Amino acid sequence: TADEVQRACAEVLAQEKYEPLADGTTFCNLAVHEILTRLRLPAFCIDPNTPEKRPYLANDLAEKLETSCRELNFEEAHRLALDGAVILAALKMLGHGHVAVVYPTKFMAASGKWGRTDIPFVANVGKENGVMPLNWAFGARPRLWLVAPF
Repeated sequence: TADEVQRACAEVLAQEKYEPLADGTTFCNLAVHEILTRLRLPAFCIDPNTPEKRPYLANDLAEKLETSCRELNFEEAHRLALDGAVILAALKMLGHGHVAVVYPTKFMAASGKWGRTDIPFVANVGKENGVMPLNWAFGARPRLWLVAPF
């Protein structure tokens, strides 16, 4: 349910271990993995090709989403999140990408940079942690993916 997604996001965002390090290291992939684990989807973010079964890095997770999930537009993502669906935002970039969980809230934001007024919110772990509009969490427009229900 949307309440379960909100609760899982809040519990993970409250943890100090996800605060960015002084050297700029951030932990978006680990936070997304923990949120999905709390939502009973633990295997989704695990890289089966690693002996220790580590969580995917953000770019690797973005590639998995491309091959295993349905892409959504902003309006669909917002509506389905309110219905309790698990939706990930992902952006592949040179070096390290970024991932976040779409946060179910009735509010939407505007973005002058993106020329839109239908921006969903995300539970973001990165340079800044918290619930924020998608355009604050991502420098460029990410793709949105329906993870569950499939």
